[in-house]
Amino acid sequence: MADRQHDRRKTPSDMRVRPPASPANHLILVVIGVLVISALAAALFGAGTEETTPHGQILTSLQRVAEAQEEHYRRTGEFAGSLEALDMGSAGKVRLGLVRGDRAGWEAVASHPVGLTCLQEGEARQGRPHRDVPVCYRTGSP
Repeated sequence: MADRQHDRRKTPSDMRVRPPASPANHLILVVIGVLVISALAAALFGAGTEETTPHGQILTSLQRVAEAQEEHYRRTGEFAGSLEALDMGSAGKVRLGLVRGDRAGWEAVASHPVGLTCLQEGEARQGRPHRDVPVCYRTGSP
């Protein structure tokens, strides 16, 4: 570029004009755009991966128990004392147990063969069912 005779641009205004964008640049921008849109859609609508991990399977099982307990409380005024009363089906590899269920509250435990266990409780507050956040811990190595 130091030698003006070898420069392909003819006028000083050509020096300020950018060359046309490469098709590769457009492709990169399109790919980035698709990835961003996919990430946003997954965040907004769920990625569907919640039940693919042991932790996700346990939390999903506990969420189903909590929803069933809350519905049972709305219908009867007390929490169910057994999973059979909640009409809970199989949870796959997750082993579910209802530790207690009475008029005041409920407590459920879910464990996975990989050595992960989670507990969740719920109670009635001012006549309405409420649930606590599940607490999880490792029970041993797989």
